[in-house]
Amino acid sequence: MPVLAVLGAHWGDEGKGKIAAALSRDAHVCARFQGGPNAAHSVLAPGRTEPWVLRMVPSGILSGAVGVVGGGCVIEPRMLLDEVATLRAAFPDVTDRLRVSLRAHVITAEHREADRTGSGVGSTRMGVGLAYRDKAARTGLRVRDLLAGGDRLPADLRPVAEEFADLLGRCCVDEVAYLRDRLDAGARVVAEGAQGSRLDLDHGDYPYVTSSNTTVGAVLTGLGVGPRDIASVLLVTPAYVTKVGGGELPSRLYGELNAELQERGEELDRATDLMRDTGWLDVGWLRTACRLNQADGIVMTKFDVLAGFPSIGLYDEDASPVVRMVPGWSAEDVAAASGGSEAPHIAAYLAEVERHCATPVVAAGRGQGLDDWWWRGEEKDLWRSSDQAMVVG
Repeated sequence: MPVLAVLGAHWGDEGKGKIAAALSRDAHVCARFQGGPNAAHSVLAPGRTEPWVLRMVPSGILSGAVGVVGGGCVIEPRMLLDEVATLRAAFPDVTDRLRVSLRAHVITAEHREADRTGSGVGSTRMGVGLAYRDKAARTGLRVRDLLAGGDRLPADLRPVAEEFADLLGRCCVDEVAYLRDRLDAGARVVAEGAQGSRLDLDHGDYPYVTSSNTTVGAVLTGLGVGPRDIASVLLVTPAYVTKVGGGELPSRLYGELNAELQERGEELDRATDLMRDTGWLDVGWLRTACRLNQADGIVMTKFDVLAGFPSIGLYDEDASPVVRMVPGWSAEDVAAASGGSEAPHIAAYLAEVERHCATPVVAAGRGQGLDDWWWRGEEKDLWRSSDQAMVVG
């Protein structure tokens, strides 16, 4: 049975957590394969007025799936313990449905202190990059070491290591063997990416990138699955782009339009407490990201945020003009949209994106809730290599 990869198209903040949690309703496992607490995924679950904000636990655990933190991730033990404690109030079985790789590397107080002033390229100052640095230098600590304790651990880490072993020790596994057994037994796995393709260490806007690979190859290395396990790749993009931190935002908006989008979209970044800048959707880069990840489909979010603007921009630095304005849509258009029934301006916008990217837009989102999106056209068989296709619609 296959893996469905949910990846970000740009600089993160695309809505991947919501999409991964929604798809996990029809999966058995949701797995994080890279990144650490520098990614905050917000998911508004049914019956709640405030979203869950998850930094390390996979979003699919909110939908009943087993959450796996893969070996490609880095963890901050105290933060993970606190996150699990918060979840336990609503999900008493959370530790029964959590698996943490013994290979995942550990962020220490030394990493956090050294990262206190940031790196100058948009660091969240949580020690994530320094933990990955030590991993590459082969001097890092892994979850396996955390459980073993002893003199190899810094003195200040030993108390939290003991607590971690007591509360989460039974959750720590060889995730490669665990996932292989589950996949061979017919499980469906959602691979939940963190950050976005434009922050990929190798393929992004270097040096303004994160410290891990965010593109599809990291699913394989971060979880230990094989290329034939991946059934589909979904690339998540908002209908306008946002960015926080250093580096260029080519399609940047300014003045009142930027301020209005920031207010409408609540563009306060939860990882950095900084306001994200906004820009028109960069379909030129989106085309590159589709090729880079061999995306089977695009999921577009935040249609509701753009409702009411008389015209919407699409940016492509290789086109002339660079920005093409297309007619906007109303809030009523967004609320009424469904598979096979979209207002003309929404349908035309999506068709233009598909034309630029040569990739179908398979779903579109509105609002923060898990049910606030619609599948387009016929039902999509995302788990196409499985014996029993998943039905969504």
